[in-house]
Amino acid sequence: MCALLPGGALPPLLPFADSASSDVAFWLRDGAPDDWRAAVFRRQTPHGTSRWTVFDGGAAALCVAALTGEVHSFSERLSANGGHEFVSWRGR
Repeated sequence: MCALLPGGALPPLLPFADSASSDVAFWLRDGAPDDWRAAVFRRQTPHGTSRWTVFDGGAAALCVAALTGEVHSFSERLSANGGHEFVSWRGR
């Protein structure tokens, strides 16, 4: 489901989210916008591990997979137990 970007690759990226650990999620702009996949840059990784992960799906699919524990593309693990809540930057 996930693939690592080859070393030295510089794909066209458009950021759409970041995490409390300073990870950044991007759209990988390859092909038509409806076909763009999500890529995550992990700020904190074990030595020798790639910081980049490409998710085989779009932004919404990545969010669902991360929240349900299907994938672990971010530095911190998101709990699949309990509820999740969206909080807008505009407040409530």
